[in-house]
Amino acid sequence: AGLQSDVRFLSVAASVSDRWFVIGASGLLGHGLCRYLAGRGADVVATVNAHPVGISGVQEVTWTAARTPSAGDLVESANAAAVFYSAGLTSVDRCEMDEASADLLHAEVPAMLASATAKAGGRFIYVSTDHLWDGSKPLVTEDEPLSPINAYARSKAKGEAMVAAADPSALILRTNFFGHGRPWRASLSDWMIERLRSGNALNAFTDAYFSPIAVPLLCKAIEDAVRAGLSGVFHACGRQRLSKHEFALRLARWCGLPEDRIRAGRLADADLLAPRPADMSLSTQKLASALGAAMPDVAESFAAVFDAEAEKMPERAIWRDGQDD
Repeated sequence: AGLQSDVRFLSVAASVSDRWFVIGASGLLGHGLCRYLAGRGADVVATVNAHPVGISGVQEVTWTAARTPSAGDLVESANAAAVFYSAGLTSVDRCEMDEASADLLHAEVPAMLASATAKAGGRFIYVSTDHLWDGSKPLVTEDEPLSPINAYARSKAKGEAMVAAADPSALILRTNFFGHGRPWRASLSDWMIERLRSGNALNAFTDAYFSPIAVPLLCKAIEDAVRAGLSGVFHACGRQRLSKHEFALRLARWCGLPEDRIRAGRLADADLLAPRPADMSLSTQKLASALGAAMPDVAESFAAVFDAEAEKMPERAIWRDGQDD
């Protein structure tokens, strides 16, 4: 049991040509990418900690991000063409209370993994965030100087810099995504749907803006970007800028839920531990140009999540704090 036995098992795996190594597969994006890639016939290895991936054809290896001395051995044993890092602390407030852990998970560990991946001849993909600025500008581009205002954003900014230094060919993707969460961790859309379905009022900010993308469409963009050989920083999100309030209204309309339960709130009046940028919207022109296709709007994202035949509307408890492992 444990890391060493898993490493020995993985070392006998054969083909590397289409193998992906997903680190952080218990989280929303990591799990979604495993499912997407496995569905396309890719060879997928994934790290798990407290929660299994549970996807047919996906090899699981037990590992925690805090075990940094094993990073090099872990990458070498996976023998993958692409190493995807989405592990981390997803709670902005928890990062504010424990910035050292945020720095470890979002900067130090991925930098070690990026270095090991480069030495092994693979491609490293690092998931960053749209929190990196003070929120004073809409639709920021990749070359906008960073101005983080909370610990989560500072740790991700450090992560971007350290990963790029460790592997100049790494692909860094800034994003904001939604979709069906895991049973132990609801997504933003899960939470909104659960509130409306249970008959409760939903407060959504009219002064907080973002550019969300559905996980299935983000996974396709990730695969396309890797296969296109892209490196450097790209904004991989939806092409629309909308407020959280507008997102909630459109989500309710799409799902046939009552819009009159949605209340207009203000981020400026919210009592939150960590400060949040008022505008986190990102320009997607650079990635769209590189891939030769526009990034999706919110209607396309809703269709990708809620209209898929194999998907069900989420019936999940709310999980508010934790780590994607």
